Amino acid sequence: MIMKTSLLITALLIFTSTTFSQDFSSYDNSFKKTIFSQYLKDSVHLEITVPHELKESQHPNNFPVIYLLDSQLKSNYKYNLQTIDYLNSLESMPHTIIVGITFSRHNRGPWTVPNASGGKADDLIDFITDELNQELKNLYPIYLTLIY
Repeated sequence: MIMKTSLLITALLIFTSTTFSQDFSSYDNSFKKTIFSQYLKDSVHLEITVPHELKESQHPNNFPVIYLLDSQLKSNYKYNLQTIDYLNSLESMPHTIIVGITFSRHNRGPWTVPNASGGKADDLIDFITDELNQELKNLYPIYLTLIY
């Protein structure tokens, strides 16, 4: 009985680890980038994931951008990436450039509180709409339309 239980636990661990380490079918591996924001007066840590389509020669379309906050929460962030990848594989949504924004302990509070209440949430929005969008536009063919 102990042998069966340990074998079952081992099989489950192997299955779980391979499930969480699967590559995306529609996206390349992400890379990290840090940008200093004039609005926030702080460095912002990003994780950028681009679709395979982007690397195809002279892709004629611009890509929408999805901003995912709290990319430091790895299990939630990975789940969101896998969901987007799955929807892309079903052709239920267009291929997008995904930008994860990390909130560290020291900036989580200020970046989520409106400026009028002593925080920097309005500055975070300005960072995304002005600085980050311009940086992405310099690197990739993207839409510059934002939906609030």
